[in-house]
Amino acid sequence: MKAEDHSDRLELDLTPSGLEEEIAYSEPDIYEPRRWPDPEVRRKLLANEDYESDIKEKRRFAKFAYKVAWVWVWFLIAIITLQATPDWFGFDLPEVAFSLVVGSLTLSVFGFAYLVGKYLFPEGGSKRD
Repeated sequence: MKAEDHSDRLELDLTPSGLEEEIAYSEPDIYEPRRWPDPEVRRKLLANEDYESDIKEKRRFAKFAYKVAWVWVWFLIAIITLQATPDWFGFDLPEVAFSLVVGSLTLSVFGFAYLVGKYLFPEGGSKRD
């Protein structure tokens, strides 16, 4: 198993000086990148913000994908039910049209989920360019 490289993340000082503690407790936005003149610290803080926003987007996508999947399932159940009982509602699609509706809807939903998921969860984990 390969060890993870965390060199691009900001490490917290476990033994801050009195002045550092005073600054940290007196200024609530100490971890904003604009507060740090050192470009290396700024880069690491920005990378941390990027990771945090990625996690938020992944959670949003998971909720969205869950909702879309349920809507998709219920729509397919409704179409199949209507197709199975044409005399109840007067809904009757030809077999080709029914297959196209079910197939294209399924393909478009999963294709969209695949593309967005591929962006949010790239191969190789959280490696950044």
